[in-house]
Amino acid sequence: MTVQRLTATEFSEQKQQEPGMVLDVRTPGEYGTGHLQGAANYDFLGGEFNRSMGNFDKDKVYYLYCASGNRSGTAAQMMANAGFERVYNIGGFTDLKANGLPTE
Repeated sequence: MTVQRLTATEFSEQKQQEPGMVLDVRTPGEYGTGHLQGAANYDFLGGEFNRSMGNFDKDKVYYLYCASGNRSGTAAQMMANAGFERVYNIGGFTDLKANGLPTE
C-alpha cells in the first residue's frame, strides 16, 4: 500500500470527515518548539515511534507529520507495511502552521 500525502487543506477537510490520531514524529526538542494542537509526539529518530507502533490500534486513522515530510513519510510507510490501512503523511510542521492549522 502506498501512503497518501495530504496537503494542509486536504488534511483539514479530511480530519473533519475522518477524525484520527495526529502523530508528530519529530524529536522532543522539535515538538517542544511548537506542534499541531492535540498531536502526540513519537520520536522517529530516537526509536520511540518504532517501539510504540505495535501498540497502535490498526482500526484507527493516523495523520503523521515531521519537519519536512521525510520522516513522517518513512514512518507512515512502516505503518502501512505493518498492516495499517488508514495512514496519511501530512508533511512538514512549518507548512502546516503557515497554512493556519491550530498549533500549541
